[in-house]
Amino acid sequence: MYDFLMIGWELDYSRNRVMVDSKKFSIKRVDIKNDNFILRTIKIFFKTLFALITSKTNIVYIPAFNQVNAPFIIFWAKIFGKKLIIDILVSEYDTLVEDRKLADKNSFKARKALFFDKLALKFGEVLICDTELHKEYFLEKFNCNPEKIVVVPVGAEEHFTLLPQEDQNGFNVVFYGGFSPLHGIDVILKAAAILKEDQDIKFTLVGNGQTKKQMVKLANELDLTNTTFIDKVDYQKLPQFLSNFDVGLGIFGDTAKAKRVVANKVYQLAACNKPVVTMDSPGIKEVFEHNTNIILVSGENDMAANLATAIKDLKNNPSKAKFIAENGYKLMKTKYSVENIRGMFLHLLGRVF
Repeated sequence: MYDFLMIGWELDYSRNRVMVDSKKFSIKRVDIKNDNFILRTIKIFFKTLFALITSKTNIVYIPAFNQVNAPFIIFWAKIFGKKLIIDILVSEYDTLVEDRKLADKNSFKARKALFFDKLALKFGEVLICDTELHKEYFLEKFNCNPEKIVVVPVGAEEHFTLLPQEDQNGFNVVFYGGFSPLHGIDVILKAAAILKEDQDIKFTLVGNGQTKKQMVKLANELDLTNTTFIDKVDYQKLPQFLSNFDVGLGIFGDTAKAKRVVANKVYQLAACNKPVVTMDSPGIKEVFEHNTNIILVSGENDMAANLATAIKDLKNNPSKAKFIAENGYKLMKTKYSVENIRGMFLHLLGRVF
């Protein structure tokens, strides 16, 4: 008897590793590769059917970012009388249309994404998202049952923790992520331009994604000799990599979604005992407190200038940087610990019986 069937892609995404204790639960995993839509749909249809026939379980769990794969998983789960827990996390429609602006709201792509969101929200017995603001978004946008939606914070895996920092030259600032509009990397680069006369301050940006080429071009236009781009750092080695930086950056995007989320990198950097600077937003304030365990920069007037000022202030005030880092670390190891977040997920499993 399995505790639940877990089906979709990105099953090892950090959200799942934090929330789901693979050592505690008996889980039947069904990995779906990111093939073309038709081939993937066929595989989902038959793999879900086979798993439900051969594996005894009462619950089907669809993890984050799988709304697009959900229709046939939902279909078979209902045919077999299984309960559905769906981590909707963020809206497929919102990400595609409002945040990344990859499709017009009236396009077929947008309507398809909207359909996938609606289907998940309608048929899941328990729905999980990451912030109260995202819960409000789903309730207002899709008029779904508020009793079904539960907020479970993203958190950070246990290997994100305090590690010894090697001796470094200067004052080093790091950002890492998928280079999406939500990240607002142009704000980071403009802040770097403001600070480039201070030769001690160095920026490192890690990752690839939608805006990468555009951001590299902007860095060249700004003549940023203080900024380095790195394509990738091995995820398991990321905490050690982060340990050698003085400040970690969150997100600065001018989108509605950016104001609702608490990015996983913010949790991870705080868990590594780094002072974090990120955009002031209602979402971030659900978890962190300005000047206590994080530094928030206003989006009003000139956010890049505000970010530059915040970085300069942390450089010139080591005691403040240490205070912010230590309080963020304590918050992550207590209220937002892996143990607490897994406890929330365990409670959800009990709700569907």
